[in-house]
Amino acid sequence: MKAKSSAPDRSTSGNTKKSSGMVIPEMWWPLILLAITGFVWASVLNLGLTNWDDEGYILKNNLLKLPFPSLDQHFKNFVMGNYHPLTTLSLHWDSVFWKSPVWGYHFTNGILHLINTLLVFFWLKNLKGTESLAWVAALIFGIHPLHVESVAWVSERKDVLYSMFYLAALWVQTLYLKDKVSFFPYAGASIVLFLLSVLSKGVAVTLAPVFFLNLWYYGKLPHRKEWLVPGLLLLLALIFGYVAIQAQQSSDSIKTLDETSWLMRPIYALYAIGVYVGKTLIPLRLSNFYPYPETKDLLLWLVAFTTVLGVSALVWFRNRISTTVWWGLGFLLLQLGPILQLLPVGEALYADRYMYLGLAGLFPALVFLIPENLRSQKLALGVLVVWLVGLGYWTRQRIPVWKDSLALWNDMIQKYPEGYFVAYNNRAIIYHEKGNYPEALRDFDKAISMYAQYTDAYYNRGTSKAAIGDKEGAIADFTAALEINPKFHLAWYNRGNAFAISGKMEEAERDYLKAVHLKPDYAEAWTNLGNVYGVRKESKKAEEAYSHSINLNPQNAQAYNNRALSRVALGDTLNALKDFETAIGLYEANGNKASADESRRNQALMIPGSSQND
Repeated sequence: MKAKSSAPDRSTSGNTKKSSGMVIPEMWWPLILLAITGFVWASVLNLGLTNWDDEGYILKNNLLKLPFPSLDQHFKNFVMGNYHPLTTLSLHWDSVFWKSPVWGYHFTNGILHLINTLLVFFWLKNLKGTESLAWVAALIFGIHPLHVESVAWVSERKDVLYSMFYLAALWVQTLYLKDKVSFFPYAGASIVLFLLSVLSKGVAVTLAPVFFLNLWYYGKLPHRKEWLVPGLLLLLALIFGYVAIQAQQSSDSIKTLDETSWLMRPIYALYAIGVYVGKTLIPLRLSNFYPYPETKDLLLWLVAFTTVLGVSALVWFRNRISTTVWWGLGFLLLQLGPILQLLPVGEALYADRYMYLGLAGLFPALVFLIPENLRSQKLALGVLVVWLVGLGYWTRQRIPVWKDSLALWNDMIQKYPEGYFVAYNNRAIIYHEKGNYPEALRDFDKAISMYAQYTDAYYNRGTSKAAIGDKEGAIADFTAALEINPKFHLAWYNRGNAFAISGKMEEAERDYLKAVHLKPDYAEAWTNLGNVYGVRKESKKAEEAYSHSINLNPQNAQAYNNRALSRVALGDTLNALKDFETAIGLYEANGNKASADESRRNQALMIPGSSQND
């Protein structure tokens, strides 16, 4: 027998299964939901990685190179300006467990999304007690194209992971409020799930106010006993909110207050809310990045004004609007609150990924309006079916955009050609890696024309110019990057390389010394500094520089080979011979036969009679 909820009947939809004539067995609802959602998302398994954060989270994330699980390191470090140890731990697990890590990353993201879709269904089913409407809302959540970014982008593992624990906590609270779970299991599970969620993504701190929102929805807000768990969550949320701010500040993600005026921030927030609702209903022109609109842009003011009108209409007709709609809108605003740029964080005004969990509240608000506000339920059903088919189609069309970096940035540039300088820089990097330097330089030029203080673009353009032999152009670009950021150690190092190739050894020495001063463990810079000393016949300094490099990277075959040459010049033949043998062994172990042969020739030339037998 179902326990009676203390929440008032807040819907006029009645028994949905009976009125709609559905006779689907209860166990089939979640299975059909999984089947449809899985079909829509199946192609994510064909995706690769991109050069948008995937390098920092996966390819160049040193945490993933440690022995699994290395819990202390995951919990002690910020990654990409965020503190989410469970997220990096899950990525670490993928890198260890799957034979094909890229496929495995996407598989895990897909599975987590399927679990979240089920959790939305079970949560809303208990919340409303209307299985079919909860199923429709969960299906919209499962197949909506706004979720492509969170599921298809491996770096957004944090979205699907934190949402799983978050939704589970909401489900547990709903079971408690409907007297299906006693207090202590509910309290314990809620706190544990909150901690798991906030350790996956800092924005999970919104769970505490959402718990209070649910108390209001069930009419239990006046009951002081019910405040205990949300109150504890709120206290924990304040602590983790502080940690999240520290993590953002560690990567300069939080903008200074003068970058966006206080007057414009509410306007931008209203605009973002309006865009979110609009793209929920008609998800067109989706992109991985949306630029800030210009203050003179009429659309900015039109959308902001329309949002104000919409809110005003809701308030005016508040007595005619279902409490479920108010609850859903409240849930949405609580999710969006931390990322509406009232405190500017990052460069995005709004993003598809920010709506991943927010739509779990907006969908019920929309779906539960259908039987109340449309006279013909058949018409409502027809419109809904067409919309659902459209959502699934748009999602399947959107997924391939994330197959690789070139497809991603081409899509963004096509939709917003003047929108985001990073898009041109990142696409140029791909062209550079493919050896298409003219296209790379063209995109770097475009990025710099859009943002004259773009340090990375100057640096990257310098590397492309160096690759085509334009040494003076490379030096000029590295210099421009250093004028903007004097602590850019890579720019010092690469300008040193350009000086060295140009025969300007004093300038090269100065830049290499600056690079190792900024980054003392920069093994490559120590090696090239040794090369400068070697060219200048300063053998003792060269030996010391190579030794620094070897201490930092004992697998550096070039440093061993070059130190051997310096030691021969110093008369230390015995140690030079050892270095040659080590260099040859390392080259051969890495399959570098040409370099191994060159090292043998150096040994035979510098230490006659000592050459090894093949």
